[in-house]
Amino acid sequence: MRLKLLMALVLGLWPHLGMAQSAQTAETLRTAIVAAATNEFEAANHTVEINGCEMTTYVWKPYEDQGMKLWSSFSFDMRMTRWTSGADNSVTIAIDDRKNTGAERSLVLIMFKMRGQALARHEVPEFRVIDNKLHRPSPRQGYVPFFFRDAATFFVLHEGKGVVDKALRFTALYEQYVSEYCATLS
Repeated sequence: MRLKLLMALVLGLWPHLGMAQSAQTAETLRTAIVAAATNEFEAANHTVEINGCEMTTYVWKPYEDQGMKLWSSFSFDMRMTRWTSGADNSVTIAIDDRKNTGAERSLVLIMFKMRGQALARHEVPEFRVIDNKLHRPSPRQGYVPFFFRDAATFFVLHEGKGVVDKALRFTALYEQYVSEYCATLS
């Protein structure tokens, strides 16, 4: 009787234990992605947030005498992105390696492209709006009004020491997260 009770308890809890382990692993991977995407350098700070399979990128820059303010954000379904790729289908990471010039920093652009008809939502402050016909008001309350526009391509920029390695780590972790925790879309 005790053996049956113990077996029922173990078998009843086993699926839940696996879900807890999976959730912990997903959170660990999201934390690693955020760490690899975060970059603070002189006049710009960059980071990302992940909610399920939705990612939002953020860029903050100094604004007048008010300190760092939101400059740009992109929100998108991680399943609907692909890297713009080179001839060998590798991830396009544009690298301006300034080490050869004696500088101790690099500039890295990680290039994204949305799949099919999918679009990313780009949010910018009012003073960055170029064409009002392409933008719609954002509900964000901030230092100035914000507006949305749609984008099929965009990039994440990092500058400073070690950013090439961070960019490679970010893209590898991103791909791992999407393949393990986001349903495949066709």
